[in-house]
Amino acid sequence: MTLLLLTCSIYILLLSQSHFIGACPSVCSCHGPNVDCSNRGLQTIPPGIPRNVFKLELQFNNLSIIRKDDFKTFRQLRILNLQDNQIHTVDTDAFRDLISLEKLRLNGNKLNHLADGTFSSLKQLQRLDLSSNQLRAVKKGMLQGLQAIDNLQLDHNEITCMEAEAINGLNRLEIIRLHDNQFVCDCRLLWLAKYLKLHPFLGLNARCQDADTLSHKDITSLMDDEKQCNSMDIDDIDYTCNVPVCPYPCTCFNGVVDCKDKDLVEIPRNIPDTTIELRLEKNRISEISPKIFSHLKKLRRLDISNNLISTIYPDSFTGLKSLNSLLLNANKLVCVRDDTFRGLEKLSLLSLYDNKLKTLVNNTFAPLKNIQTLHLARNPFICDCHLRWLNAYLREKKIETSGVRCAGPRRMAKRKFGVLNDRRFRCRSRIEFEQTAYSNQCEVQCPKGCTCDGTTVICRGLQLQEIPNDIPAFTTALHLQDNLIKRVSRDGSFRRLRSLRTLDLRNNRLEEIDDDAFDGADSLNELFLSDNNLNVITPQTFNGLKNIRTLMLRTNKLTYIKNDTFADMDALKTLSLHDNRIKCIAPGSFDRLRSLSALDLLSNPFVCNCHMQWLKSWLKQSNIVTGYPKCMSPTKLRNIPIVNLTDDDFVCNPVELDTCDVSYPNHCPQNCSCYNHIVRCSHAHLRQIPYDQMPLDTEELYLDANDITEIPSELTNRLVYLIRIDLSYNKLRSIQANIFSNLTRLETLILSYNKIRCLESTSFKGLKNLRILSLHGNEISTIPDGSFNDLTSLSHVALGGNPLYCDCHLGWLSSWIKTDYVEPGIARCAGPPQMANKLLLTSPIFFFQCHNESESNRYLQKCDPCLNEENPCANNGSCRALSIETFTCNCLPGYHGERCENLIDACFDNPCKHQARCQTLSDGRFKCHCSSGFTGYRCESNIDDCFYHRCQNNGTCVDKINDYSCTCPTLFTGKYCEKKLNWCEENLNPCNNNGRCITKTSDYECECSLGWGGVNCTENLNDCSNHACQFGVCIDGLNGYTCKCDVGFTGKYCEIAPQLKSSFMKNISNISPTRCSSDVCSNNGICYEESSNMLRCRCYPGFIGNRCVMLKSIHSMTNDSYMKLPKPNVYPRSNITIVFSTTQNSGILVYFGYLGHLVAEVFMGRIRVSYDVGNSPGSVMFSYDTVNDGSNVSSFLLSISSTQTYKNEVIRIASSSYDSSTILAQICSSNSLCRSLIKNIG
Repeated sequence: MTLLLLTCSIYILLLSQSHFIGACPSVCSCHGPNVDCSNRGLQTIPPGIPRNVFKLELQFNNLSIIRKDDFKTFRQLRILNLQDNQIHTVDTDAFRDLISLEKLRLNGNKLNHLADGTFSSLKQLQRLDLSSNQLRAVKKGMLQGLQAIDNLQLDHNEITCMEAEAINGLNRLEIIRLHDNQFVCDCRLLWLAKYLKLHPFLGLNARCQDADTLSHKDITSLMDDEKQCNSMDIDDIDYTCNVPVCPYPCTCFNGVVDCKDKDLVEIPRNIPDTTIELRLEKNRISEISPKIFSHLKKLRRLDISNNLISTIYPDSFTGLKSLNSLLLNANKLVCVRDDTFRGLEKLSLLSLYDNKLKTLVNNTFAPLKNIQTLHLARNPFICDCHLRWLNAYLREKKIETSGVRCAGPRRMAKRKFGVLNDRRFRCRSRIEFEQTAYSNQCEVQCPKGCTCDGTTVICRGLQLQEIPNDIPAFTTALHLQDNLIKRVSRDGSFRRLRSLRTLDLRNNRLEEIDDDAFDGADSLNELFLSDNNLNVITPQTFNGLKNIRTLMLRTNKLTYIKNDTFADMDALKTLSLHDNRIKCIAPGSFDRLRSLSALDLLSNPFVCNCHMQWLKSWLKQSNIVTGYPKCMSPTKLRNIPIVNLTDDDFVCNPVELDTCDVSYPNHCPQNCSCYNHIVRCSHAHLRQIPYDQMPLDTEELYLDANDITEIPSELTNRLVYLIRIDLSYNKLRSIQANIFSNLTRLETLILSYNKIRCLESTSFKGLKNLRILSLHGNEISTIPDGSFNDLTSLSHVALGGNPLYCDCHLGWLSSWIKTDYVEPGIARCAGPPQMANKLLLTSPIFFFQCHNESESNRYLQKCDPCLNEENPCANNGSCRALSIETFTCNCLPGYHGERCENLIDACFDNPCKHQARCQTLSDGRFKCHCSSGFTGYRCESNIDDCFYHRCQNNGTCVDKINDYSCTCPTLFTGKYCEKKLNWCEENLNPCNNNGRCITKTSDYECECSLGWGGVNCTENLNDCSNHACQFGVCIDGLNGYTCKCDVGFTGKYCEIAPQLKSSFMKNISNISPTRCSSDVCSNNGICYEESSNMLRCRCYPGFIGNRCVMLKSIHSMTNDSYMKLPKPNVYPRSNITIVFSTTQNSGILVYFGYLGHLVAEVFMGRIRVSYDVGNSPGSVMFSYDTVNDGSNVSSFLLSISSTQTYKNEVIRIASSSYDSSTILAQICSSNSLCRSLIKNIG
């Protein structure tokens, strides 16, 4: 017995091994699930490696690049060894399918850079060895997704910097090796010092180099510099690792990246940000990807000449703000879009020399504001009307230096651009016009019906039933909302759309998303799925969306959320589940969403039983949930926010059905079985097809032996992946038109043994892949000509067991069968008598004749009721067939109804308008008797009563119902405008405030009394517009004004300054108030208190003194005005200063006439002073210079005396500008006094 068991085990093992050995690559050796391709000198991954390989050894070869499809579908691979090769590049998606990988060795290679997300799919990876490479930095996204890793080896690299977020989430690390790198001891590594201090067994012997002393020290010693780092401005510390890495196999020096002649097939993606010049010439690059240079803000020269470039995307040159030279010569360009060079405002040199361009769309070079040199020669330009603009452009700019010439049409061949007359560039025919008319629609055509704007594709509201498969590969935003899409299938279409960032599928009919449907959409940030019919999401639904940030599932039919529904969506920030049918959420459903900042759970019918108790606590602790989700059941908790419940409220009733069962539904109708895309509902007693309960990916559907009477259109619209349908042994009576048109994959259709009587000519339209059609055992007598036209792949049709009536109407079928012999010779004719029992296949075509028309019609009546001898339409209505067994009746006048059975009452809906009376006539006619003022067939028109109006004096007639009125012009009134008005009559006088009315020919005029103005004397004139108030406010009155004087001023015009008594002046200094008040400072002075509790006054301009009571100066801007001053005290000294400007030759400045006189005036342009005090003859003096030039002049009249007499008197006249002072004249009563004054005050 033991021997027998051992033999069986060996046999099973041999079977397993033979499976792998049979698929083993010839250059490798295979041992069961292990494949050894090591030390073979391989330069590429060998083809033919089994998909279910467990361990793959590729070490010690010459591999240089790991491409994205090298390990495709290796989902069971656990160990991968790539050590000691020449690997310098790993594509971002190279490890995408290695979901079971546990150990990966990449040590001993030439890696200097790894893109973010390279390892994001390796959720099971436990050991990663990157030692002995040339890595220079570890950025935060490089190790993303390695949540299970416990052994990470980064030693023996050239790492100088490591970002803090790089190892976030690597919570299982037991070994991390960082020694033998080139870490720089600065504040950027302070986080790592803390980390290694906290985990003393990790990163042993990790050292960094001091920038000052060049000595090495343990990284943990940086803890001593924590205070110094904390005191630094955070902006002074760059916590990111901006280490320039030169892409392989290029060379980099002093801002120049040289990739010339390196056999590159694509542009490297890790070009340093600091690049100034990029050389990519003489490679095999075929396209310039969207935004490939967007980070190169400093790039000035770009050379991509001598490549194979045929495709330039709209955003290929985005971000190149500093570019001034672009060389695209010697490529394969056939088209350049009008927005290709958008944003290249600094470009001065552009070379498109030696390409395959036939035309260029107008404004192609419009964005190039600084273009100076343009090379366009050696292109096969067709010089028609579409290139007229280019000829004018080159003639005006004179920037083309390569001698571009025309290649066609023949009349323009070898003609040079820029010198030809624009009229030579013309399109002689429509063919010639269309040859280059759409030149701006370049590399990828926009999907049919959609619009493309740059990298945005809009296919909104086009009744699409599936996502188009011709979306341009450069698309970044795809708008598919408002369509009829039911399913997002797993067809790999998103692997092409590597740049897609936004996908909008709102308001469709989505019911299912295949697992891994979004595989390859790595760049997708926003996914909108609101307003659909999604009822389930599996853990694999959103596989591949590792960078998704916004997910909108609002208004769907989701009923539950499991704790793995949103797994592996670390970047998700916004999630909306608003308005679904969610009853229960499993604990921990949102724990993996570490970046989640906004969650909407409102408008869901939550069942608040014991399974939901966790949610209450979670909601209280979380601050990311919008609003307050409420309970829907049990009844006592309805509409109560979940956070307001107590733990005792969450109770499960053992006798009730557990509505919180969150297991995935079966998606299979009752009494049916569903497995592996096959649905079997045979003998299920079905009367209708439960199409809405069947999986969308159903391929085989068995509905035989039921009681189904009709095929709903929803079935074929929903299950579009059907390959086989069996509807035999049911009760179908007919097959509707176009019912199968959506089933383009259908290969087998079995409709045998039903009660089918009728077929439409389009019943089988669209079934181009149908191979087998069975209509055996039905009641079909005739088949419309052309019913099988679309069945181009048909190999077998079963028509036996039908009462076929083989007259002239069925002759086409016999000929069609004989063409390809798709009918095996079973179908027989049932009539007419001469054709009874004859085989359809072998009967000659001339046997199919129509001898008895009535007999033929009797069979045709089965499907067309209009052929009945008795007209189905009553009252001689005409019958018109619509579809199988359905018709409509066109009734004669006077009758209505489905079959014209009812007599029409023409007045039933009262067709007459405006209260007219309706009279019924024969044959469904009627007559309207109109009310006064209306006419027309239905009394719809108002009679124009203005036709014979009597309005006079140009009055306007206004029509009314059975009447009219007159709108009169000015000065006329009366019913017919027959009376003329006199505005100045007593009862009409419009002049107010005693104004006098004066009648004119067609108007009037008001002569207003004093103080009033306006058309009707209603406006009080502003008498203050030219007032004379000096130190006060003008108050307007009626025909006059008054002056409200400032404090202390009097006079009609406030011209008299306040007079202060000497006693008051003597004692005012003794007044010493203790606090500032309004009466301390006079004349609007401002009171303030000094530190010594003394009160001071800051005087208003023109006043001086301790309390601002002395008038110092007066200002006036009014010409020909005078100022009256009180008697001044001129002894022993006085000063009168006048500042003025004038262009007149004469005018008085000052007159003083008390006990003598003093006059200062402008006389003949100079200042003249006349002075007489009575002790001698009067004196006159003039200024040296003229003062009537319009400039400002300051005149000082100084009176100085040593005694109280008029002796020893000095009068000085001086003129002063803003920067100097000049003595104009001086009169002295004694020379000695004058000399002393000049010395003291001159």
